[in-house]
Amino acid sequence: LDEFHERRWDTDLLLALLKKRGEHRLVLTSATLAARNLAQYLEAPLLESEGKQYPVDVHYLDAEDRDMPASKALDQRVGKAVKKALGHTDGDILVFLPGRGEIRGAEQALSGVDAEVIPLHATVSPEQQRRALYPGERQRVILATNVAETSLTIPGVTLVVDSGLERRTHQRNGRTVLTLAAISEANAEQRRGRAGRTQPGACWRLWGRNAPLDTFTPPEVQREPLTEMMLAAAAAGRQLEELRFPDALPDKALTQAREALWAMEAIDGNGTITDHGRALFALPIDTLFAHLITAMPDAASKG
Repeated sequence: LDEFHERRWDTDLLLALLKKRGEHRLVLTSATLAARNLAQYLEAPLLESEGKQYPVDVHYLDAEDRDMPASKALDQRVGKAVKKALGHTDGDILVFLPGRGEIRGAEQALSGVDAEVIPLHATVSPEQQRRALYPGERQRVILATNVAETSLTIPGVTLVVDSGLERRTHQRNGRTVLTLAAISEANAEQRRGRAGRTQPGACWRLWGRNAPLDTFTPPEVQREPLTEMMLAAAAAGRQLEELRFPDALPDKALTQAREALWAMEAIDGNGTITDHGRALFALPIDTLFAHLITAMPDAASKG
């Protein structure tokens, strides 16, 4: 299971299911990982490798010592940092931003610079992806979300400008919402490493040197509803409560998930998935929305 530090609920569930079966050799890998706790959970040896990484000089720009990453005037601050960076490196510049809105603002702030400015996020066109993933004839500035943190390797990057922000899910009134949040120290290290893949580089951070960042981002199982996870476990023939995870599942979230799935008749009183539950699980959308859609009368029934 690669990039396990991301701690998505689906990879946590897959790990717990595989561990329960005990038929496989499990290898968890990541460049930044709370490794010792996971090694204890798996009762497994911890293997470490330095890897091939060129040195990356880290600088903190225009921030007080303990200033946290902030969204105020972010487009202007990113524009100023990138324009300065263009004079410090002949290589490409990778800018980490939390979302499409911030990327559009940075594009406007960089209008007229002597470089190719390329947005990179989950909804860009295949042509824009190719422009980001293959070296060009001109110096490039790639404005990216977390998609460039671990999922993609962008060639030619020698300098990273890091806003220190990301969009992160959490629970609000029983629903999952996206909010703007400061990244963790582990995320910051992942981003820094993007500047040292092929030669020595630099990382410019838009927050204070001693800002109190979290060491790791809390796993999804501790900040999201467990409805999807409980239904997925039931579809695999397991009850979520019988599985053991690296981090304990919140009791309140477990109760809410169980009650929601009972109300939808997706699981029975024993926690076993129903035919309706299997139909919901097959749909690639939120379970509640899937339930509402399947409950709607179709044209045939109206006739």
